[in-house]
Amino acid sequence: MPRGRGCARASVLVAALLLPHPALTPARAASTRRAPVAGSVVATLEKANGIFLEVQAGPRDSYISLAVAYAGSERRWADIEKANAGRPVRPGLFYAIPFEILSAGERARCLVALFPGDGPGDEAWVHRVPEGDDGQTLESVALWFTGDASLADDLAESNGIEWAPLSAGAEVTIPAAILSPVFLKTPPPEPAPPPVPRKPALPVKAGDLTFMDDGAASYAVYRLKAGEALYSAVVARFTGRLDPDDVSAVAARIVQLSGIKKLTSIPIGYPVKIPRDLILPEHLPQGDPLREKYEKGLAAAERHQITTRARDLGGITIILDAGHGGDDVGAQRNGVHEDDYVFDIVCRIKELAERTTAARVLTTIKDRSSGFAPQEGPFGVDRDEFLLTTPVYFPRQPHVATVGVNLRWYLVNSYFRSAIAAGANPERIVFVSVHADSLHPSVRGAMVYVPGQGYRTGTYGHVGRMYDRKEVGELRYVKFSTGERETAEGLSRRLAARLIAAFTAAGLPVHAYEPIRDHVIRRRRSWTPAVIRTSLVPQSLLLEVVNLNNNEDAALLKRASFRQKVAEAFLDALRRHYSAGAPPTTTAAGKAR
Repeated sequence: MPRGRGCARASVLVAALLLPHPALTPARAASTRRAPVAGSVVATLEKANGIFLEVQAGPRDSYISLAVAYAGSERRWADIEKANAGRPVRPGLFYAIPFEILSAGERARCLVALFPGDGPGDEAWVHRVPEGDDGQTLESVALWFTGDASLADDLAESNGIEWAPLSAGAEVTIPAAILSPVFLKTPPPEPAPPPVPRKPALPVKAGDLTFMDDGAASYAVYRLKAGEALYSAVVARFTGRLDPDDVSAVAARIVQLSGIKKLTSIPIGYPVKIPRDLILPEHLPQGDPLREKYEKGLAAAERHQITTRARDLGGITIILDAGHGGDDVGAQRNGVHEDDYVFDIVCRIKELAERTTAARVLTTIKDRSSGFAPQEGPFGVDRDEFLLTTPVYFPRQPHVATVGVNLRWYLVNSYFRSAIAAGANPERIVFVSVHADSLHPSVRGAMVYVPGQGYRTGTYGHVGRMYDRKEVGELRYVKFSTGERETAEGLSRRLAARLIAAFTAAGLPVHAYEPIRDHVIRRRRSWTPAVIRTSLVPQSLLLEVVNLNNNEDAALLKRASFRQKVAEAFLDALRRHYSAGAPPTTTAAGKAR
């Protein structure tokens, strides 16, 4: 649809938002949904598309003070007066402030309150239309989450959906490239579940944790050891939260529950209390239903192992992907941007594999200026990378956060299907996507994600002009059987264990707890990264080589010698993976045995 149509609709929407506040009219109350924000502040959704913030006036409030407090500028006082039909500001009465003039922070508070089912997806934000909100429009969704209703065109394109009003249950993905920054910086905190009266239970020991239930709360006690910090030794280890904001939110709950006065001086042996609902299933007591479900899935995956061997990697196909590229430079921390540095690692793996092994190497992405030649660095942001689809795709705003990722897995699947059609053994094909993470600064080292069987149960595919490529036309939708999901997780875990072992042997930093994971946890949502979630290759990995938020890790990635060691460790892992002898298995902590 032409851009002009979106702009025209946006003008109508903004004009409607500035009309006198319909929630103040009793006859219209049936069309309004309300959600508490904080104290005497309420978010309202009218006829599925009009959002207002209702605030209670204080003794000294005026339209000017309300504008300063909620719109961030006294100049918007007239808009608030108009939305309230010009009635005087009196203490105790509620006044409506249109969404369009709210400050970024207040907009986020409104949306989080009204749409609690929303949250981050894989490098994007996912909006879910609640029951009863049928009729939401893409213009409204674009205005709410990007600040620009005319970007509805981009949402329609990147989601492959029509312009018809949205139905309850519909999902709209807002790419990070156009998402309002406030959703990346101020996620909702981890909510504490309401207290449920219970009978006190006897303590239960499980590893380093002692599980307690005092009737008011259910939690596990961990005694802090010398040299340990709350963020890394407790939050990252036992809850799996690694995102900086998630770590802070979880730590706040633990501090409150444990009665900790000062984070930086917790005594050795202090009984740190971790809410049970935050603890990873592998750390729960034996017999807990969540742990049993986790162990059952792990056991099903562990039954699968490769049966083929390959001397000097002869007959092995390695598919390499570098995360991000083009306008999407990835994570930027401590003076390092992700895409050029991880692309250089891919180039080094490719060069080394082609020079020292008999493997066949395929890539998803290439640099226009340097091709695949390894570079010393340091790198400036060049945006020269493009995906090797047919026709090629140059990642450009605003689609880079969704279309670029999706075209990668389409290309990988095309490579895989072509190899199988030519007679290749699926076990002889490996796919790895190389990235650099942006986690809490206390965390460092490599992590490997595998396609978790419980996180790829849907049907995946996309439509739209951006997907008019040969690889998409070959197989637009993918879906996996239970057996395929179990096999992929099992084989991928074994290869991941080899890779972590190779990193350790090479002296490369590895994440201290659970370096092999089957899903990401971020802002109360869990998922397997899309590029491996939808991959047909039974052995698919997403390798996070370092944490750019950690100063030491970021400094390492800048070094060409480090990037070369990563390439060497990867190929060493592959050689051992396909050599004679029993393949490794992995423990719940992700370590080879």
